[in-house]
Amino acid sequence: MKKFLVFLVVISILMSFVACKGSEGNPDITTVPGATTTEVNPFEEFMEITWLAQLNADYQDGRWDELELEEVFNVDLQVWAMDSRQGEQMASLVAAGEIPDYFFMPTAPRQPLDMYNEKLIRSIPLSYFRDYVPGYYEVLEQQPIGFSYNLIPGTTDEYLGFTQVDMRSCTYFYDSTCINLDWLESVGYTIDNLQEATQSAEDYKEYNDNIYFAEGGFTFDEMNDIMKKFTEDDPDGNGEDDTYGIASECQWKLGKPNTIRFIRIR
Repeated sequence: MKKFLVFLVVISILMSFVACKGSEGNPDITTVPGATTTEVNPFEEFMEITWLAQLNADYQDGRWDELELEEVFNVDLQVWAMDSRQGEQMASLVAAGEIPDYFFMPTAPRQPLDMYNEKLIRSIPLSYFRDYVPGYYEVLEQQPIGFSYNLIPGTTDEYLGFTQVDMRSCTYFYDSTCINLDWLESVGYTIDNLQEATQSAEDYKEYNDNIYFAEGGFTFDEMNDIMKKFTEDDPDGNGEDDTYGIASECQWKLGKPNTIRFIRIR
């Protein structure tokens, strides 16, 4: 045991000697204790977040998934049990100035820009997307046209909100055009390269002979002319002033898929 201890002492002395010689040969080299880095907790500050989504009328407060999110992100999620498709209800909220922190409100009584101008909502800097929602920012980088959507007029990096975008639909950004083929023919336009969208599933056969695809070929001026005639030239032939050049929703979503023929311009 004593021999072992002596051996360790000798080794220690030799190592000290070598270290000293090394220091003498390199006088400019100094050793610095390793610096310790403190990881910043992005969720250190507790927040209460009010949240309104489209289909939440039957929301169950305090469910396990909400509690888990609240624990992970140090927040209190206050989800409003409402259906934001209910226009009158949404109008009442906006009129009272009751605006949640985050919301999706397709039946809002005002357009987002109007709500911004009335100071009902705030803008979101592009840097916030990059710093706090990097996954969303990466998708926009892959489809740069997305940076042009929902920009506040006169700015290049301030947004009214998040643009609905995912990897399945962002390639199109919902810009494909659906045109009433009957109306189009009635105002003097024809398309030769129609391809029928045939549906084999029983539940969708009612769309057969009603929906077609075609390659886009209209100029900007022609599209303006088509919309003007759709509005003013009674394309449905009922003698009433009840038609519009453009709408945000397709007619088949209103429950009339088997009464009107459509083409979707690709």
